[in-house]
Amino acid sequence: MASSFGGGGPSDPRKLPLPSQKELFLACLRPGSHADLVLNRDDDEETVEARGSMVHDLTRDRKLILAQTSPPLGKSYLGKSLEVTFLSRFDDIPGGRLLRVGYAAKLLDIIPDYHLSPTLVETVLVVNVPPRLDETSLRMHFRVVPPLEYGLKAFIGAAALRKIIDAEAGKFEYSVRKELWNRQRHPKMVLRDLSETLKLMIESVNNQAEDVRQAEVADLSEGGCRLIHPRTWDMFTGKRLDLTLVWGDETLDAQAEVVRGGEVKSRGGSAARNFTCLRFVSPPVDIRRRLAKLLNEILRKELAKRSGLDD
Repeated sequence: MASSFGGGGPSDPRKLPLPSQKELFLACLRPGSHADLVLNRDDDEETVEARGSMVHDLTRDRKLILAQTSPPLGKSYLGKSLEVTFLSRFDDIPGGRLLRVGYAAKLLDIIPDYHLSPTLVETVLVVNVPPRLDETSLRMHFRVVPPLEYGLKAFIGAAALRKIIDAEAGKFEYSVRKELWNRQRHPKMVLRDLSETLKLMIESVNNQAEDVRQAEVADLSEGGCRLIHPRTWDMFTGKRLDLTLVWGDETLDAQAEVVRGGEVKSRGGSAARNFTCLRFVSPPVDIRRRLAKLLNEILRKELAKRSGLDD
């Protein structure tokens, strides 16, 4: 299993060093802390198999006692390697920051009747205490925040609308060519019929346009994106969407799946909008190539701007 420890994306000159190992241990290994166990990373399928757990205890012989996952790990996992990761908040910068750190370990034991207290018995997982914690990620791709000057927009349902427009335009072009070839009807009759045909086409397109929704792109990667949108949108986990990204003269269509979502808190604490994280579903090679080109362009410009090289 490939590990992501020690990086994974392009270097960021503004990247801050990690807190001390003591601070990391105190934040991540305390009982009750959430943990994510990464069982497998598939670079070809671009998937990460991770299951949630929780820190129950630290033993005197330096063993970390974790809650059984859901779905549970069976005996077939004993002795196998996995990644134990933790997502914790640190207030070492203004506003704080979230860091995911972790380490590689082997599943040493599965105890079905571990006494968490005199009256509470649960199934637990046993791994070694980490020698150190390093930064890691559950993401397969690095993400960038599109600057405003790129004018990157996201639309849901635009691909279907474009197909209707292309089909209607094709039919109208055929009608015009047919009339031009015939040359038997009076021009006023031809214009009247073509005008009525065009009116019906515009009505059809306008009806479909009502289903097109625009969202703000909060960040983007080769594997997916995060959208900001009104709370009224029905964006449940697992939902498939036809997503269209537009920037400059470029248009890119991709099928996407909702991974997770939540509320975007305003400064006053109220949630005026929601965010939704999308995963691109098996994007073709040409789509991935265009995404990679866009991301690299954005990244180069941002790095140049930070270095004072971009006018």
